Amino acid sequence: MEKHIQIRNFYLTKNVFCLGTIVVEITNDELLGNIFGNFCIGSKAIL
Repeated sequence: MEKHIQIRNFYLTKNVFCLGTIVVEITNDELLGNIFGNFCIGSKAIL
């Protein structure tokens, strides 16, 4: 669970909305989160 929290904070602190973060929150599946993690929008999109 710590890993998910770290991922969530990482994206939120950079004002980025990432599908990966939402996917991990809903499915608790890190693999899916990593796949969708590349789809980001925000002031500082991280790919």
